[in-house]
Amino acid sequence: MLEKWRRQWPTEDGERFCRYFSITYLQRFSVWSEGHDVASPSTNNGLEAFNGEIKKQHTMRERLPVGQFLVLSLTMVRHWSRDCGTRRVFSESLTISLDLHTRGF
Repeated sequence: MLEKWRRQWPTEDGERFCRYFSITYLQRFSVWSEGHDVASPSTNNGLEAFNGEIKKQHTMRERLPVGQFLVLSLTMVRHWSRDCGTRRVFSESLTISLDLHTRGF
C-alpha cells in the first residue's frame, strides 16, 4: 500500500505522509482493526468497544471507587467466562442471495 502511494504521489509531501502513516498506523496502532459484530458497536478499536460495553452494562457510565470497581471486575469476569462457553457459529464464506447482492448496488 505504501509503495503504491509513493508511486502515485512521488513528492516530498507524499513521502512525509507515508512516513507518518507508517509510524502512526502500522507501528504505533498496529493492532487496531475494524470489524462487524451484531452484538457490539462498530469501532476501529476493539478495546474501546470493550470499554463501552463495561460502561453500558456494568458501571452505568459512573466512576467507581477502586475497591468497588475491583469487586465489579470479578463479577464481569464470571459473566464473560460463562458467556464464552456458548458455542457460536463461524462462517468462512459469505452467504448472501444474488438478489440481495444485486440490490446492494
